[in-house]
Amino acid sequence: MSVTPMRSRPHGAEEADRAAEFLAHSAKELGEAVARQTKAEKMLGHIEALEFVASDERSAEARKAAARASQRYLDAINELAEATCEVRKLYGLREGAQARIDVWRTESATNRGNRI
Repeated sequence: MSVTPMRSRPHGAEEADRAAEFLAHSAKELGEAVARQTKAEKMLGHIEALEFVASDERSAEARKAAARASQRYLDAINELAEATCEVRKLYGLREGAQARIDVWRTESATNRGNRI
C-alpha cells in the first residue's frame, strides 16, 4: 500500500472519512513496518555475533571491533535505519490523520453548539 499524506486542513466529513479510512488501511502496513524494524534490530546483533565468531582477532575486544567494522554489520545498521524511518513516517502520518479527525469532531461539536 502506498501512503499518501493528506491535506493540511480538514474540510468536513469527507476528509474525516478519508482520514479514518487511511488509519484503517495503514494499520497493516504499520504492523509490517514494525515487524521489519524488530527483525532488523535482531539481525544487527546476530550479524555482530557471526562476525565476532568469524574474526581471527585474539582478544574479545578486538573481535568485537572487527565485527562492528565489517561491511555486513554496516549493511545491518543501514537496514535498521531504513526500517526505523519507515515506522516513524507511518506513525507520523497516522497521527496527522487522527488529528484531522479530532479537528473535524471539534468543529462539528462547535457547529452543533452554535445551532442550539
